[in-house]
Amino acid sequence: MGCLYRPTLKSGGAGRIIWCKYYVNGRAVRESTGCEKEQAATRFLKEREGRVAIGMPILPRADRIRYEELAEGLRRYYATTGKRDKVESESRLAHLDTFFTKVRVANITSALIRPVCRGAPAPEAGPGRHRDPGRCERHHQP
Repeated sequence: MGCLYRPTLKSGGAGRIIWCKYYVNGRAVRESTGCEKEQAATRFLKEREGRVAIGMPILPRADRIRYEELAEGLRRYYATTGKRDKVESESRLAHLDTFFTKVRVANITSALIRPVCRGAPAPEAGPGRHRDPGRCERHHQP
């Protein structure tokens, strides 16, 4: 059985975001629900408790996964299975690394992908990395 709570801030007040605490194999797990509303936070906690009850893995939130994690997993997959030549896969991933490093996967949209298709130079670091969305001539017909 888990519980919901709002952590106390350094200022002494309660935080806006609700956190949950539940147990996996006897160990307490504390996780932010990312919700301010109690109903949504309860739904989040029930989903986590349901997964624990039937022995399913607790999946990471998709909005937290970064490109680097996916690229590393793909590199490991290619290395263990031998499905791709290491030089070829590294050259392709290196090109993508310049565009998507430090970007959350949920934020990789067509607006970020189109410049890669056009062969645009790598973006500057920082949050304002969106460029004007154009068509990728190689994959789309205008």
